[in-house]
Amino acid sequence: MAGKLWKSIFAVGMICCDGEGHLNEKSILLQSSVEHSGGQHVRLELQKLSQFSVFPGQVVGIEGHNPSGHCLIASKLVDSIPLSTAADVNLHPAKKQALDQEIQSTDLSHKREELSVKSIFAVGMICCDGEGHLNEKSILLQSSVEHSGGQRVRLELQKLSQFSVFPGQVVGIEGHNPSGHCLIASKLVDSIPLSTAADVNLHPAKKQALDQEIQSTDLSHKREELSVIIASGPFTTTDNLSFEPLTELLTYATRKLPQVLILLGPFVDSEHPEIKKGTTDRSFDEIFHVEILRRLQDHVEYMGSNARVILVPSIRDANHDFVFPQPAFEIHSPNLKHQITSLTNPGTFEANQPAFEIHSPNLKHQITSLTNPGTFEANQVKIGCCTVDILKHLSGEEMSRNPADGTPIDRMSRLANHILSQRRFYPLYPPAEGIPLDFSLAPESLHISSIPDILILPSDMKYFVKVLSLGEGGEGGEQVKCICVNPGRLAKGEGGGTFAELNYYGGPDTSNASIIGI
Repeated sequence: MAGKLWKSIFAVGMICCDGEGHLNEKSILLQSSVEHSGGQHVRLELQKLSQFSVFPGQVVGIEGHNPSGHCLIASKLVDSIPLSTAADVNLHPAKKQALDQEIQSTDLSHKREELSVKSIFAVGMICCDGEGHLNEKSILLQSSVEHSGGQRVRLELQKLSQFSVFPGQVVGIEGHNPSGHCLIASKLVDSIPLSTAADVNLHPAKKQALDQEIQSTDLSHKREELSVIIASGPFTTTDNLSFEPLTELLTYATRKLPQVLILLGPFVDSEHPEIKKGTTDRSFDEIFHVEILRRLQDHVEYMGSNARVILVPSIRDANHDFVFPQPAFEIHSPNLKHQITSLTNPGTFEANQPAFEIHSPNLKHQITSLTNPGTFEANQVKIGCCTVDILKHLSGEEMSRNPADGTPIDRMSRLANHILSQRRFYPLYPPAEGIPLDFSLAPESLHISSIPDILILPSDMKYFVKVLSLGEGGEGGEQVKCICVNPGRLAKGEGGGTFAELNYYGGPDTSNASIIGI
């Protein structure tokens, strides 16, 4: 009999006080379940614990032994309800009974309850506990509002050899939660599988068509070729509004004859000194039509019917809506209407055809305005672009750990890869200060339905052209590659800046690109 009494047990009950007054070491009782054990009390001794905090009414789990039969000597105290049972108060009686039977009460004849830590896999959004930037102590994982009420749990990444996280990032975490209030990660998945990236809730026929479309690695298809010049504003220097850098760019394009010229705002930059101070005697719309559209009209008339120009607005454009996602420019000019149109997102055209067939085959829409962010297709080459400086914003909010073996890390590629792996043009949440993000306005335009062949992300950070890889690759693994371009700014201060020239031949590995200064 004595052998049974000295066995270790695990009991769950409520802290009570023996008599009136406050708790002390001699007055602590543990009351069992009224339903299953008649609400019996047993004296609780906590002297062996190095630290504890208890109060009347507190529900705790006690691991220990009861040698005398009337005093439970604790060797461990658990004061947090496990996540797996935390949300199950007031459950259906049958489910509650099963749960009560699982955790057992203080019946000394029961066998010892083993404390086990099960591995779990959870999906949620990275959040920061409080204001400021992420650090190892402030990372939270927020669950789905729809399915779990948006509950948050602290996330510990110390066991991971490398990671890169930021607020708003959707991740999968494999790990365990021994205390019930801290998820210790053993693995982090930060990329949506390629096979399901764009296909959520799609009609089966549409899903099948989309699956066939995004097989970008299948070289049996017709070889896609496209020549583009890519430039991002500002398009004039800070000391005037003469737009000389734009003139130089158009002169270069006249010599090189690209199939598509992609111009990304700001065009009428709200940060330009004369615009900011209001010292110009022209309206913002007048500057845009005279300095931008008229120059582009002259360019396409000189180049002929094969010239194509894409305009993407910026939230810094003083003549356009300050909201993100941002609609295309609305252009109303009798002199330009037969050469300019707005392109819905996504849009498709053949860059080497004389007619720009979007709204009407009878109109030559050589100059097209796109939404921000936006995607379009030219000569079967998919192109995505966003003029909000997401690379700079991610750079300021990202928390990362590099491999201990000293493997070199390309930070710009890593930041750009976040956009593809999250399938969103702006995955950061909350957004950076000053970004007018509004999810009620065309939220689907923020979503990247399929990996583009070319991703254009203009940024104040240093210009680059990089090949990004997404997916595991290797034997039997699917891998998609994408060319990411930051062309830099066409004008920097009182001087010229940079732009990009890209010749796409069938895929990223067989294409060539360069950054050109003016």
